[in-house]
Amino acid sequence: MKHIFTYGSFLLKQWKGKLILFISCCSLFVFLTGMNGENQDPMFQKQIIQQVDSLNIWAEKNVENEIFKSRNLSNDALVLARSINYEKGETEALINLGWINYRQDNYDKALEYSLEAYIKAGKLKSPKINIRAAFNIGAIYSDGSKDHLSALQYITYAYEESLKINDLDNSKRALNNMAYLQYMLGEYDKAISILDSIPGIKDESTNPLFLGFSHRTYGDIYSAKGETEKALEHYLQSYKILKEFQSKSNQVSCNVRLGRLYLKLGNYSLANRYLQEGIEISLEHEYKDHIVALFNEMAILHANQQHWEQAYRYQRLYAAWSDSLSNQINSKNMGRMEAKFAFDQKMKEVNLEIKNKELLAAEQLKKQIYERNIFVYASGFMLCLIIITLISLKRIKKAKQVAEMANTAKSDFISVMSHEIRTPLNGVIGFSELLSSTALNNEQKQYVGLINQSAISLIDIINDILDFSKIEAGKMKMELSPTNLDLLGSSSIDLIAFQAYQKNVSLNFNITKDTPAMVLADELRLRQVLINLLGNAIKFTDKGAIELKIEKILDLERNFSMIRFSVKDTGIGISEHNKEKIFEAFSQEDNSTTRKYGGTGLGLTISNRILALMGSKLSLVSEIGSGSTFFCDIKLEQLDILPESLHNDVKMLTPVNLTEQEATLLLSDLEVNILIAEDNPVNMLLTKKLVKQFIPKVKLYEASDGEEAVNIFLKKKLDLILMDIQMPNMNGYEATQKIRKIHTEGSSLPIIALTASALSGEKEKCIQAGLNDYTTKPLDKKMLLNILLKHLLIPTSP
Repeated sequence: MKHIFTYGSFLLKQWKGKLILFISCCSLFVFLTGMNGENQDPMFQKQIIQQVDSLNIWAEKNVENEIFKSRNLSNDALVLARSINYEKGETEALINLGWINYRQDNYDKALEYSLEAYIKAGKLKSPKINIRAAFNIGAIYSDGSKDHLSALQYITYAYEESLKINDLDNSKRALNNMAYLQYMLGEYDKAISILDSIPGIKDESTNPLFLGFSHRTYGDIYSAKGETEKALEHYLQSYKILKEFQSKSNQVSCNVRLGRLYLKLGNYSLANRYLQEGIEISLEHEYKDHIVALFNEMAILHANQQHWEQAYRYQRLYAAWSDSLSNQINSKNMGRMEAKFAFDQKMKEVNLEIKNKELLAAEQLKKQIYERNIFVYASGFMLCLIIITLISLKRIKKAKQVAEMANTAKSDFISVMSHEIRTPLNGVIGFSELLSSTALNNEQKQYVGLINQSAISLIDIINDILDFSKIEAGKMKMELSPTNLDLLGSSSIDLIAFQAYQKNVSLNFNITKDTPAMVLADELRLRQVLINLLGNAIKFTDKGAIELKIEKILDLERNFSMIRFSVKDTGIGISEHNKEKIFEAFSQEDNSTTRKYGGTGLGLTISNRILALMGSKLSLVSEIGSGSTFFCDIKLEQLDILPESLHNDVKMLTPVNLTEQEATLLLSDLEVNILIAEDNPVNMLLTKKLVKQFIPKVKLYEASDGEEAVNIFLKKKLDLILMDIQMPNMNGYEATQKIRKIHTEGSSLPIIALTASALSGEKEKCIQAGLNDYTTKPLDKKMLLNILLKHLLIPTSP
């Protein structure tokens, strides 16, 4: 030691000596610190073992009625056991933690703990511990992924092991679980046969917990068979026993069953009593699965009693808690986790072998340490640092690649979900509109209107989330085109005119005289910002007025101007400390605002992100009770004369300026042949109904995929094709390209894309593939009418 520090003093005076000495001292400190933990007092180890065993025994006995304390004590036992390599105590702590996480529906953590315990129990050669671990995994498979066959394998193993060691209690428990799993598999007679075979199961002196489980399973079987009275009798007995035994989670499972059964029998008072009691216990102990089931049953109970406000509240709670359980693992994921766990165990064995070799090398190094020069040691340590740095850089590069892959997967997921969600909503919105035009009484019209309004609201929320995701992924681009500011403002105002009329709020649109008539801007995104601001204004304004104002506030160089867009309302206003909060994603001024007015809290965030792409941002002037003014200043290029090419494009895309009645009258006498290519039967029926409504004399042809569409085109003379994009066998893009290549008729035939994808770039992709026009699902009635007018009455450009 003396030689090391003497040489260190010398190096301190030399070039780079400080760095070398620092590294050397750090190495020596780590070496000496490691020596301190090599040997521990046997008496101290014995005390730790006793403490671990005491903690594990208490947690096992009290897990059903003191779940949080049991979890904390089990965590303490796990840490202590690992600190002294006490395998048995560590395994029992893992089993307790697996069961606790299972009770609280944290199935991924429960499986992780249980699988590790199962492997360790096998190495310990302790059948009792192995049986407990098997029970854990079986329960997780049954409730976590609903894979009852896999669960049955583990429970059967626990039963067979219990018989081998003559463990009567665990064999009864296993038979109970096997009966329940047979019931879940629909084998009711097998389930009853197993229950009847349990020794002393009908004897009151048997273990109360097993007796309660048996009555509950009998009740489930008789309920499934429709024998309500027998089911009720067994459920009540199970409830009484489990409550006296203070098995909280199992008691709540009886609360759910009794509440559901009394609800079915029309005894709302008793149903409410059992459900309320179950909710209180579940919230206290965080039994998530039970909470979801109880909130759902309470919503049904209040709906049956026509307590709509309470029913809606519990339905909201049910939806919120259901979302929190949406990450439950399925059987395939559980299989992957088992495979991953086995791999991790192998890696631990490899790492242990490496560690042993490193310890051996360290012992050899100790013998040589005083024979070596300290400078060589420091140089070697520096080399290790360089290697570690290189490894870290490699890991960072790999992490970046993984992040990029995840981002790509996210975009693909958004695209697929956009299609999958919009496809059924297309049916809901379309058929509710068609239904509203039939002979209905006032109450029926109100219900249909609510269905349509709810579906449209859902579409708006989906659009907000998709826009937010596109912005987050950096995939939203500005597409500049000539924009008429006067038309932009008036059309935006028109979209909220009906809501303003309903609330008796006056609407004003003001564009100053010096504001340029035409500018180069992204009209679609600018309109989206204005509609978001106007939508918020009408939502939070119950009286007074709303004003949209467009004004030029500054002339800039090279024909650019600074244009201010502002929306002023006389609504509730925003407090000073909440002015920044409202611009955050998923946030509103406070929770009461969310409850009263609804919404995702994304509108202002999306608007601000869009404006950032335009080089601007939202500003706010507001006072509580006096209203708010949101405004943004955007630098835009003024267009004095619109170029001819742009003029032609705009003219081609402008909708026919007719009322719906006039347009329908023009189409009513047409005798045309139209092919609808759509793989979804609901959307096929909806599209047919809408087209028939506009063109009564139309002859319709149907294709369920792209290949069928091409074959019909070859055999029939068609005037127009409505082409879905995502279809089996051959998609809409491929079918369109094949039709275009066939002959001249195929090149001039109007083909319109019907797609459920709302992602940016979708329209350009359709045009590049050879389609003439594009509309998204849910199918808009007016948009379809404009498309039919445009392509059947106006000649299509080659």
